[in-house]
Amino acid sequence: MTVIEARNHRGKQEVLLSSVISCKGNDDSVVIYTNEGEFSINNKLYEIDELERFIRISKSCVVNITKIKDASPIFNSRIRLKLINGDVEYVNRTYLKAFKDYLKGGVVKWLEFIWYWVY
Repeated sequence: MTVIEARNHRGKQEVLLSSVISCKGNDDSVVIYTNEGEFSINNKLYEIDELERFIRISKSCVVNITKIKDASPIFNSRIRLKLINGDVEYVNRTYLKAFKDYLKGGVVKWLEFIWYWVY
């Protein structure tokens, strides 16, 4: 899956997964955020979480690991993430270990993360 069907005020369209910065879920809908704006999708948050390059950071938020501009630790064993669109999200304690393991998970993932920032 390289595209996802989404909709906004202009109607339905396909959005490249590589352009998705973050996804937030609430009661019964999931909204994805891109540089082009926000879109509503029919997928569940856990379906996005299972895709490569995406990681859950809280009960209601999944981020694209390649769209993180800055990460810094804060009090209460949390990490503050600044995304490329200027949004700020927080890795909750519940998801902290999985987040760190993802970054340490393999040379390919780590090099891909570094490559994004160097080039």
